[in-house]
Amino acid sequence: MHGQRLLDEKLPPPSPPTPFIWYPSVGLAIYRKGGYTLAVKAGDNDDSHNHNDVGSIILYDGAKPRLIDMGVETYTKTTFNDERYTLHPMQSHYHNVANFPPYGQEAGAAYKAHVISVSDSSIDLELNEAYAKEAGVARYRRSVAIDDTQIVVSERTEARHAPLLTLMTVDHPRREASALIFEGWKILFDRPVEATIEAIAIDDERLRQAWPDTLYRTTVAFEGEVVWTVRRTND
Repeated sequence: MHGQRLLDEKLPPPSPPTPFIWYPSVGLAIYRKGGYTLAVKAGDNDDSHNHNDVGSIILYDGAKPRLIDMGVETYTKTTFNDERYTLHPMQSHYHNVANFPPYGQEAGAAYKAHVISVSDSSIDLELNEAYAKEAGVARYRRSVAIDDTQIVVSERTEARHAPLLTLMTVDHPRREASALIFEGWKILFDRPVEATIEAIAIDDERLRQAWPDTLYRTTVAFEGEVVWTVRRTND
C-alpha cells in the first residue's frame, strides 16, 4: 500500500475531458459540455459491423443515459447474413433519427450524410441520401447544437412520405402536448406533436448486460419541420 501511495503521488492529475472531438474519416462528432456527452454520427452506412444510423445521436448526462443506441444482440447467423437488417438494433427505425415510414435508411456506402458544417458546439447535416429512393426524400437537414444547459435539434424535411422521429430511451416518458417528460429531464418541442410510446422487452443476454429489462421507443410524428430541445427538469 505504501508503494502504491508513492506511485499515485508521482502521477500527474487526470486531464479534463476534451470538449470537442471530430473524426472526419468516420464522420463522428463528440461534444462534452456542462456535464453532457453528445455523439453525432455522420459518415455512411458502410461501416464494419454496420448499423443503419447515419445522423443518429447518443446523449448522456454524466453517467446517466438519455438518448441511447441499443447496441447489438448476441451474435447469430442472422447478424452476418442477408437478413441482418431485419434485426431491430440494425435499423434506422430504432435509432435517434427521423424515418419516412414505411421507408428507413439503407445499407451501403452510397447511403450517407453530407456535412454542411461542424464546429465545437454544433453540426449541420444533410441526410436525404441515407434513405431508400422510394421514400422520395428530397431534403432532410438535421442541425444539432449544444451548450452547457441544453441540446437543440432542428429537423427540416421534404419527402414523399411523412417523417417520423424515433427517440430511444431507458427512461419512460410522460406525454404532454409539446413535450416528453422524464425523471430528471425533458424534451421540449416547438409545436404540438403526436407521440407514441412503445415498451421494448430486452431479453437478449448480451443486451441485458448493458440495459434493464425494458427500453422505450418513442415515435414523434411531425409535418415537415420541428425543433426539439433536451434540458434537465430544473433548467
